[in-house]
Amino acid sequence: MAGCPPPIYDVTVGIGYNNVPAILPSSVTLSGLRQQVTHAVISPDGWKVVGFDTSNTGIVWAVRSKRALFTLDNASSAVWSPDGAMLAVFSPDYSVRIVDARTGDVIAFFDGYEGMQLFWSPDSRKFALLAAGVLFIYEAT
Repeated sequence: MAGCPPPIYDVTVGIGYNNVPAILPSSVTLSGLRQQVTHAVISPDGWKVVGFDTSNTGIVWAVRSKRALFTLDNASSAVWSPDGAMLAVFSPDYSVRIVDARTGDVIAFFDGYEGMQLFWSPDSRKFALLAAGVLFIYEAT
């Protein structure tokens, strides 16, 4: 379409907030997604970011080193645990994976329902899944 901006394939994260030291530049560009970026989510401590593209691929990066830590296939969105140690990863088929935010290893897997929601406890030790009108509460580790 005429007048539309070009697709974005990189995630640029502003630095200098949320306790991230000011020695870093004012922004960091993280590359690796192969299709247009749909969104990104910064970890609670500001040291990691997960970005997603239109092919349902996600990448978790270490912001300071600009290094990709791992790739998430079949991933459309994610929610960081409050301590930043885990990610709840949502897939287009409505399933949810809890993954280790350092390695990408799957800690737990749940078949999903359309409209399923996930909520972390403030201490990151538990999470709740709301699916089909029923609330399920699980230990995170």
